[in-house]
Amino acid sequence: MRGKLNTIMETANWQHLEIKDSDPSQWLLDKAKENVLLVALNMPGYYSLPVRILSLLAGQSDELGSRFNVRYMENSIREPTDRLLAVITSMHPGIIGFSVNIWNRQLVIELAAAIKKILPGVTLLAGGQEVTNSVTNPLLALPGFDYIIDGEGEIPFGQFLRQWDKDANTLAEPARVSGLHYYTPGAQPAFTGPAEIVAGLDEVPSVILAGLIDPRLCAKKLGVMIEGARGCPFRCGYCFEGGYNRKVRSAPMERVIAEMEYMVDKGAGYFHLMDPILCNSNPRRLKEISEFFTALRQSRKGAVILVEAYAQHITEEIAGHLKQGFIIDIGLQTINEQTNEAITRPFDRERFREGITYLHKTGASFNIYLICGLPHETMESFFRGILFALEQNPTKIFFNELQLLNGTALRKKALDFNYTFNPVPQYEVHATPWMNKRSMQITLTAARTLGRYYNLNGRSIYAAAPWYASPHGVSHEEIVLDLASPCAHGCPGCVQGDVRASRPEEWRKLEKAKGKLAGKDVRMRVGNQVDDKPLLRFSGKMPLASVLRTGIHAPADFFDNPRRVDSLFQSGAWHYTTFLTAPPARDPRAAARFDRKLAALESLNRTLPLPGAAVLEPHLDIRLLTGKADPDGYLLAIEKITARRPTVISVPRELDHAGKKWQAALARGFDICISRGHWLRLPAKQMRHALAEEYSDEVITCLGKMNLISADDNQPVCYVAGERLQGA
Repeated sequence: MRGKLNTIMETANWQHLEIKDSDPSQWLLDKAKENVLLVALNMPGYYSLPVRILSLLAGQSDELGSRFNVRYMENSIREPTDRLLAVITSMHPGIIGFSVNIWNRQLVIELAAAIKKILPGVTLLAGGQEVTNSVTNPLLALPGFDYIIDGEGEIPFGQFLRQWDKDANTLAEPARVSGLHYYTPGAQPAFTGPAEIVAGLDEVPSVILAGLIDPRLCAKKLGVMIEGARGCPFRCGYCFEGGYNRKVRSAPMERVIAEMEYMVDKGAGYFHLMDPILCNSNPRRLKEISEFFTALRQSRKGAVILVEAYAQHITEEIAGHLKQGFIIDIGLQTINEQTNEAITRPFDRERFREGITYLHKTGASFNIYLICGLPHETMESFFRGILFALEQNPTKIFFNELQLLNGTALRKKALDFNYTFNPVPQYEVHATPWMNKRSMQITLTAARTLGRYYNLNGRSIYAAAPWYASPHGVSHEEIVLDLASPCAHGCPGCVQGDVRASRPEEWRKLEKAKGKLAGKDVRMRVGNQVDDKPLLRFSGKMPLASVLRTGIHAPADFFDNPRRVDSLFQSGAWHYTTFLTAPPARDPRAAARFDRKLAALESLNRTLPLPGAAVLEPHLDIRLLTGKADPDGYLLAIEKITARRPTVISVPRELDHAGKKWQAALARGFDICISRGHWLRLPAKQMRHALAEEYSDEVITCLGKMNLISADDNQPVCYVAGERLQGA
């Protein structure tokens, strides 16, 4: 089957369908044909399937190919608007079609208005999720557009082209184009009714087998997107698919495998199979994919395939097909019964656990997703959902802010639920009857702080590595290794200052003395004058020992060296904990010293690349010591630190018993951190005061289990007390 498909699709050079720059000579010089330009404005690192499919459909049709020259072009939404406008208008197409989505709608509106001024005779056509099943008339939402296709585009786009009268620059019979929004001669909006949809995906040409997917596009983000099925049988109220088309049409498995083989031959090894029912009750299709992918990994060990699943539908047989190299996205979203009823999403807690238990036996990686802001969800119930998700020991856990997407059931009920939300993309919810604005901010900041820590681990970053294959034994236990190393700070009582030279042989003894490290977190305490070479070798062994997270506890000036930080990051140390001492409010010299120490952390205030992985942000935890600071000086220090984008600022537990001035300063600091997306880890009593109306005993208990309540001492994080270290 593979050879037949390749022979058919590669007889023509379909790569010419993509316009990669603004050279008008790329158009076919045939004035009898209408030039149609399809434009996709993507998030950085992504690519568009719809513009490729529609261009290929028109190109493969003898009828349409004789009348139209349909081409497509892609650009990032980060491109300057002036440049995008210049590139598009330089082509002088007769028809321009935009794929409109949540991430580009406003940009498309701006471009449409500008294009009409430069090319007044051009016809503007739109399609995409933002104009499908819309809560408002899309013609009114997209001013300047002449026509809009509402729904799947393959059949309506063909109908549109067949009805196009090039000489009259209009449609001959708009009513014969399904799913079409248009203006009548009296300038009144009209709609022709639901779009006709393809009966099966075998009617849609394969853009992969046509050579229209460059494997370099697929190295990151979603990988090679393979459409295994279209439509969804579920009715989740927050999801675009749940409110649109429930008829599921699957692609022939021969085609899916042929597409994967084709891209493997081109060097690809990361696939995203879009098929919401692949892992449901009928495992035949999944079995074929699993057998193919297992064979593939024998020759391409780093190959990864991302699939979707509902945990409560995973049986022992299904889990048996989800082996190493599979990453399974599992939408938990909420465990609140009333919420699940409101969003028409069945949830069986015990069946969910059972499905996850089956997955744990296979060595596959799986991610769990939750949504903050759903109906009837409170701070307490959302935190209960987080703790439930953590109990399942996922590879990663993701927290999304509810967005009332156009065309979803929740968007249509937004007024009934009394939501406060942004009416234009990104449609984010600001408040609900169950969570006010401050509750939402606190809940999301807490969740995302936990997520940044949890997800930055070897099992999630190196999902394809065989030494991270089995999640068994993952304990998240923290092991602290005191690496005998010199330090110039000489903090009273700390024996690090007694060390004159690093002794790596003693480090190895410490490592062995702690026993097996697999599935655990390792924190290495070092002085600011540690020898880099043995430290990097030592750190580099941690991932190979299946350590989940490797961290460095050190003085701030230890990090005042971008090369050292880069090298540590490449070796697998992604978590950094340091300390600063807050100065008194009216002590300029102490403030200057604080500022210098804070500036030393600049090397951590950036994203860093890893070979074969997306760029990552280091996890930075700053313990803010009190020193001789007063409440005002301490609060000012908190404000300054937030500019360095820490993940967490930790307040010593000794301040739990401080007086009212400290209490007020810490509460103010908490609000400042929350407003900027950072977490201020307070001791329990101070956290109760800072939460104010959002306080409850359950919230405090949950935050404690999420390690967001401070238990830190008022001393340096690298402090080592007691007898002289061996090697001193």
